[in-house]
Amino acid sequence: MNKKSKVIVWISIFFGGLVSVALIIHFTLQSWAGSPLEVDPAAAQEVKNIGKVKGEVVTQFQESDVIVVTRNIILDGSDLGAVTALHGASKLLQSKNWNVVARLHSGGLQFESDRWENTLLTIEQVGSDYHFYDQSVEDAAKEARASMEHPDALLLVRLRRTDV
Repeated sequence: MNKKSKVIVWISIFFGGLVSVALIIHFTLQSWAGSPLEVDPAAAQEVKNIGKVKGEVVTQFQESDVIVVTRNIILDGSDLGAVTALHGASKLLQSKNWNVVARLHSGGLQFESDRWENTLLTIEQVGSDYHFYDQSVEDAAKEARASMEHPDALLLVRLRRTDV
């Protein structure tokens, strides 16, 4: 083998090695993201049972090395028989052993339950001036509001895992 052929072989080995290393790094990083972190479907169903479901949008974001999935459940709370839909929903959630852990500046509430470990439930009554953080959730809420007899009773429930 002449000198030129040896150089070509070494260059091929070098670049082939670089490609191999790049592929290994790519697949290792991809595997670190892991599977999505989702709430138990039974917890979501329990929440859906407190009002009329008008829509649901699943969103996700990456935090550290985990994909956190949020279930945004849009409810018509007009039949909850309380001063406000939020108050009625809160009473029903508490009757299902959800405990208030925070009161939000927006007037919303956050709940946790011993039954659904590492699950955070946030519920807010959605007025016409509500600020949405996701366009698909906003679109679903607007569609729900348009079909409701009492649009002021629109509730947004967000469920997500907290064990990131």
